[in-house]
Amino acid sequence: MKRFLATAFLAAIAWAPVGASLAPAGAQQVERIAAVVNDEAISILDLEMRIRLALMSSSMPDTIEMRQRVLPQVLRKLIDERLQLQEASRQGITVTETELRDGMAMIERQNDMPQGGLEQLLRENGILPQSMYQQIRAEISWVKLVRRNFAGTISIGDEEVNAQLDMLRQAHGKPEYLLSEIFLSFESGQREDEVRNLGLRLIEEMRNGAPFPALAHQFSQSPTAATGGDMGWVTSGTLEEELEQVVRSLRPGEVSGLIRTPNGYYILALRERGIVGGDAAGTELELARLLVPVPPNASEAQLNQAAQQAASWGSRASSCEDLVRVAEETRAPSSGLMGKIRLGDLPQYLLPAVLPLDNNQPSAPVLMEDGIAILMVCSRDVPAGALPSRQQISESLLDQRMDMMARRLLRDLRRQAFIDVRI
Repeated sequence: MKRFLATAFLAAIAWAPVGASLAPAGAQQVERIAAVVNDEAISILDLEMRIRLALMSSSMPDTIEMRQRVLPQVLRKLIDERLQLQEASRQGITVTETELRDGMAMIERQNDMPQGGLEQLLRENGILPQSMYQQIRAEISWVKLVRRNFAGTISIGDEEVNAQLDMLRQAHGKPEYLLSEIFLSFESGQREDEVRNLGLRLIEEMRNGAPFPALAHQFSQSPTAATGGDMGWVTSGTLEEELEQVVRSLRPGEVSGLIRTPNGYYILALRERGIVGGDAAGTELELARLLVPVPPNASEAQLNQAAQQAASWGSRASSCEDLVRVAEETRAPSSGLMGKIRLGDLPQYLLPAVLPLDNNQPSAPVLMEDGIAILMVCSRDVPAGALPSRQQISESLLDQRMDMMARRLLRDLRRQAFIDVRI
């Protein structure tokens, strides 16, 4: 069977499958109600079509065991879709048949399918095309609703743009990661081991060839599920510590194991590594260091002792001025301000220690030619033109704000809704 890949259009629509341990049945069974969302029912037929679509798109086996495992995550997505459609209808928002056909056509083009090929593929796998159309309708309706409600009410001020520019200047030259994520939360009333088992199964399916974006579309409970789990470029230091440690150890193209956090389990895929601002070689760093000297042929014990001493001294500094003061108090030789150096001229062995640092953050102990050092970045001078324009920053902040308000609206709709799950 041809694998149904995630597409550029699917990166703009929210896949919402559901799973249930169902077998093909007669009319009496498919008319049974699986869930009620306010005054609308989700039928067993709705569930059956959506689970087939989910399993086909993610290349996962259609087994009773798999359906049972994915039910809690995918059912919530289908309920959210129904809430979105209901709110759009209440506000008089409609989706035209032309918009629906255009959505299907774009999926076909991105997957190199002939016109009508998608509907044929769906029917060959026992899936009613209306299930796909319903997904497209829900997302288009939701995008229209969010734009109507919030686009004219959000104002991005100069102070916000200035703060973002300052943050980008400090991040310039630091490592960044092009990441994708799958997030599985601990649902209320749901056992953690069920979520963990689903995460382990998803990892197993990826190792067997299932595409990460399709699995994220179907099962992730993060807002990035709508874009196949795409988190974009993430700067070092902005992730939760549990995630940051794992990302640093991944190579491009690798997928992590299951990562437990207080809120749920993550699966991360590292697509690329980079440096904020491109190669950023022209960025100038003002550096300071505190050195604990060691003899040329120092033993491992001597190196460890020097590293512990350096770390202890470095922990007393929260700025470059502090580091210089500590160096003077401890009479550390060859320590103090090192002046400015272009990032492109920094020795390669120092890059892993220096690049992740925020300004005025002490590094871990670093082995240098003359001893063990603590390094600190005092400032970063970014070349002109290396940062995005104020207009680009404003548009990015607007997109982030609208996404936040859309998620808040959906959360409120869930809280206010009558939801009765009957399976």
